[in-house]
Amino acid sequence: MKLKRTCASIAAASLLFGLGVTQAQAYGTAYGHSVGNLVDGWAPVGLHGSCGDAAKHAVISVSPAASVKPVTGDQGSVEGDALRFQKPLKGDERWNVLVSATGSIKVNISCVASYNYSTKTITHDLEIDTTKPTNGATGQSVIARAVNGEFVPGAEVELEVSGYQGHDDLVVTMYSAPVVLGSFTADELGQGRTRVRIPEDATEGTHHLVVSGTHHTAAFALKVVRPATAAPGQGGAEPGPIKPGAEATKPGKAQGQAAGKAGKPGKPVKAGRPGLPRTGA
Repeated sequence: MKLKRTCASIAAASLLFGLGVTQAQAYGTAYGHSVGNLVDGWAPVGLHGSCGDAAKHAVISVSPAASVKPVTGDQGSVEGDALRFQKPLKGDERWNVLVSATGSIKVNISCVASYNYSTKTITHDLEIDTTKPTNGATGQSVIARAVNGEFVPGAEVELEVSGYQGHDDLVVTMYSAPVVLGSFTADELGQGRTRVRIPEDATEGTHHLVVSGTHHTAAFALKVVRPATAAPGQGGAEPGPIKPGAEATKPGKAQGQAAGKAGKPGKPVKAGRPGLPRTGA
């Protein structure tokens, strides 16, 4: 009698796994995505999910291949007209993929599991419009602003995030070349705010500030520019960096300001709030 109950349980579980995406939700699979801000028509797109405790790996294919580029160290591989990522899994382990995409993209997620000496595959399809950023209610959101107005090397950046897991430990990494800029903890609502600093040796062009949590990864795209420099002999240039506690040294010429026509006598520069320790340079 005990043997019959055991066989019936195995048969029922096998049937449940083979029923497809709808029943697969009860089996432990889940999928989600985030869309960040647009820079030159491209937006960061975070994909995440789990495949259940019998999963061996997940295959995530994003198409068309011409409309998507990898952001992090996982470069994937182009197969046909799709950029394909394969994520080995152990049980109910979570997977994350972060890409930069333009226009409308299609995502195919295949969860491959081994159960009762057989292999089963559950697939799920998404269509994502990269012109519609998510927010805390629809997905993870990362918003950044330069404290002094421009994303330049060495600039301090304020980050505001939402949609993460409550009390999650979050890590901020800058890509292209990965540099960890800092970490912080989300509040009970999965929201948080922190400041980081762009590395002094950051190159011009588009970069991504990636905020990674236990289950989710999202990003903000920013274009790093070089600070403007004044032509020799012309005044009115933007002041350069001023160290905390430094004072103007000459009338009309504060520390870091390009030489030019004499202006009004400069006043002592008050020490500002020291920036965060520089971790990415």
